[in-house]
Amino acid sequence: MKGTELLKAVVKQYIGTDHITEDEFAQIGRAITRSFRNLYKAYHAKEPGYTAKDHSERVTEIVFDWENYEVRIKRQEREFKLTQLQFLKFLNLIEICYGKVLPLGSVIKLDLDLIPEELRKSYHASSASSMFMISGRKSPIRGSFGEYYVDYVARMYPFGESEYMQPFLISSMMIKSVVFEGMKNELEEKFVDTVLREELVYKNSRSIGFLLDDEVEQLEQEMYAHEEVIEDGDGSISSGTA
Repeated sequence: MKGTELLKAVVKQYIGTDHITEDEFAQIGRAITRSFRNLYKAYHAKEPGYTAKDHSERVTEIVFDWENYEVRIKRQEREFKLTQLQFLKFLNLIEICYGKVLPLGSVIKLDLDLIPEELRKSYHASSASSMFMISGRKSPIRGSFGEYYVDYVARMYPFGESEYMQPFLISSMMIKSVVFEGMKNELEEKFVDTVLREELVYKNSRSIGFLLDDEVEQLEQEMYAHEEVIEDGDGSISSGTA
């Protein structure tokens, strides 16, 4: 199922409000998709707002009301409000449906402004190149903080699997550049569209990249307070103690 169909199928499930029509949702979604990363960074930096444009150059104004934990979205003569949680679910849904999913074996560099402090320390200290190779995608995470998923599981390049190095859990929004893109063919594209994307949508899964501040704090405590992170046999990630 393509991204547009996925969005329409679950819009109310994710947004949790009845006052956004399908047409309005699609228009705003197109504007946000075009400038997705800049909007995400504006939210992450706690800026007052962001202005997005779609391909017709129509403006969608997004105001972050940090005091009241709301997001106001204005388009033409219409304005409506979302809670921060609803807004993050909205962004997460757009990213699931339209975001690029890198193939296994891709090598990436990260945006230091968008990664947790503990990961930033490891990123600086691990190697001069600080590159990572993707070894897993859209992996579920279990822990006392809840049920989420991580966009990528990655290993420090060129070390790969090593008993001395933990796997890194990386949100797609942390990626600054792709140094090398792994193998991509028809089978890969079909798997991404019909398995990875649809499964995340219908399981109502949330990425670690789209969490509220208190959820992020709890997640970081859970994932970085222990000495190791282990991959379970079923492919999911759980926090492990030494």
